[in-house]
Amino acid sequence: MSSDTPTIYIAYRRVDGRTPSGIHRFTESLKKIPFEPVLDTGKIASDEEWLTETRKRIEACDVMCVLIDETTADSTWIKQEIDWANTSGVPVLSVVLDETKSIHLERLGLQDIQYVFFDSTHGDLGSIVLILIQMVLVSRKRLMKSRLIILDKQASLPNYTIFTDNQLKPSINGVFNNPSQDPQYDCDIFVIMPFREPFNTIFKDHIKPFGSKYGLKIKRGDDFFSRGSIMSEVWSAMFNAYIVIAECTGRNPNVFYELGIAHTLNKPGILITQNIDDIPFNIQHLRNIPYEYTPHGVGELERNLEKAIVKLLYGEDLK
Repeated sequence: MSSDTPTIYIAYRRVDGRTPSGIHRFTESLKKIPFEPVLDTGKIASDEEWLTETRKRIEACDVMCVLIDETTADSTWIKQEIDWANTSGVPVLSVVLDETKSIHLERLGLQDIQYVFFDSTHGDLGSIVLILIQMVLVSRKRLMKSRLIILDKQASLPNYTIFTDNQLKPSINGVFNNPSQDPQYDCDIFVIMPFREPFNTIFKDHIKPFGSKYGLKIKRGDDFFSRGSIMSEVWSAMFNAYIVIAECTGRNPNVFYELGIAHTLNKPGILITQNIDDIPFNIQHLRNIPYEYTPHGVGELERNLEKAIVKLLYGEDLK
């Protein structure tokens, strides 16, 4: 498995010291995606070193799957694993095995957590794959937020260095000065587009909803309030974003000016346009999504944007 392969910690209960066959089928199904399932080693719970190691493995995983059957609710060990996941911010998904009738999620503190069903007879993960992909995105976003990407002013060319919070962050002396750390500029995806129709509707109804679906903050230049210039606001938001989406329809000069800044910051971009000729020939090789402003066309835009966002943040194609 590569380091980019999502890791899924499997919390389950052994039966007479053995791993149930349904657990094996679930983990084998994960490997085919591919996900990397992580299971505990099965040593006794009194081993302090093993407890420490197990907790570290849980904290290092992207998602925890709790496999539920009739015996799971009474497991003190699974409750401990869930508590470690919650403490470290690892998303938890409950997976109910086969024809389990008595789930009792409340005994594990999972009554408010989403749960899905897995039929080990067929071994088909079905919609579980998409759910796990979304959860991995949220989990990795949480890890990315623990670091800041800072432009190093000492370099002769743009250079990006990752600094932890306790390290000295170099300042930037330039046209826009240092990016503001005001929380209003905290965003994951920054959208570059004119502030008028039909683009207002495209942003509100067809781009921004990805925020609630994937737990992302999606903003554009008119979302901010300060006494500074709008370009200082755009600079701060773009600096903090992971991805930019640029609406190129109509060849608006401001859009391409801001897109140039995004490229200088080495931000991955997605270009969208109602006319492919509105994208200059020298950047038409970049990731772009042509669309028609019709009910069917904006539906296609949403689907293609979702695939591109998942690819950029997650590194895999949306299944």
